[in-house]
Amino acid sequence: MNITLKAQCAVRVNEIMFFFTCDANILFSYNLENEKIEILGSIPESDLLNDFMCTSIHHWNGKLYLVPLKMNALWIYHIEDKKWESLDFLEEKYRNDGMLKFWQATLYQHKLYMFGCQIPQIVKIDLKTLKKTIIDLQDYANRSTDKLLFNRGLCKVDNYAYVPGMFSNEILKINLDDDTYEWIAIGKEENRYADLDWDGEKFWLGPNGTPTYVCWSEKGEVLEYSIPQEFLNGQQCVLNVVAYEDVVLLGGSRVKSLEINRNHPAINKIVSIKYGLCMKDDKYIILIDEYGNVTLKSRCGNTEQIFECKVEKRRLYDEYISDNNMLYSIYDQRVLREGNIISLKDYQDSVAIKGQIESVNNNSTGESIYRIISKK
Repeated sequence: MNITLKAQCAVRVNEIMFFFTCDANILFSYNLENEKIEILGSIPESDLLNDFMCTSIHHWNGKLYLVPLKMNALWIYHIEDKKWESLDFLEEKYRNDGMLKFWQATLYQHKLYMFGCQIPQIVKIDLKTLKKTIIDLQDYANRSTDKLLFNRGLCKVDNYAYVPGMFSNEILKINLDDDTYEWIAIGKEENRYADLDWDGEKFWLGPNGTPTYVCWSEKGEVLEYSIPQEFLNGQQCVLNVVAYEDVVLLGGSRVKSLEINRNHPAINKIVSIKYGLCMKDDKYIILIDEYGNVTLKSRCGNTEQIFECKVEKRRLYDEYISDNNMLYSIYDQRVLREGNIISLKDYQDSVAIKGQIESVNNNSTGESIYRIISKK
């Protein structure tokens, strides 16, 4: 039986794609040349089945930087020697497992900028020195009482980053050379934006709970277009916006996606695929659907590569899960979730292995599990 490793975020390093899963604490890679999937490990000191730990991953100087959403540190993975290290940079008041720290980040030269979700800050880390700089958005408190600041959307153009706020129709434009910033209001006051992308001439903004998408130029042009009601049904916002060729794709948050004709923006069509991740780098457009299928579209040609991030469940269990402390959740008085990665039978097998008993899949399963974990 195969299971899908559903990616929450991704980064490409030459011909290797690195992914972090959304429904488990698993970092894995996919080799574009030999199509090999390799399980690289889990973020230390965290449960295997923790979800949405990281929604932004970046590469610099042979290391992967995993930006914390639910984590309390910036975790760094050394690609060559496969070792982990952490950088504790959060203030104590923000060290809360339930708090959403940073949905999105961007890398500029050797500086990593992380944009707060429930933290009213932009945090900059110099990756050469690991020095932290906090950019306090003091005017944010005067603009809104909303507890959420930035969504997962971000677009970098040259030395500027553009980030939509979750509380108004404004986006933040920050100069990554000197950290100066400004707020820019776009479109109707009631508009809210989830993500944006730049097509080389204009910006395209996808909605966050409002029925319009927007084409905007910094020269002042703002064009608003209605979203089909069928697309709005059952979903509050788009997850991603990506512009490529003659298309702008709005990745749906629940059931569908919307494809817009860039040359005739009022023309759109619903795509019956939910794209949980849409992004682009200097070589590929990267689309990942709800089933874990990954589509790579070349930015300099018409080539396309499609692959699945699937592994044989027994292999994943034997090579990886059985070596991890799956009982950690129980020891720590939390609930172990049955889901895509692990089933009740897998948990029973783990208990049997760790308890050095033949099987717990019998009438005394409960007693066996209690006897083993109570020894902690």
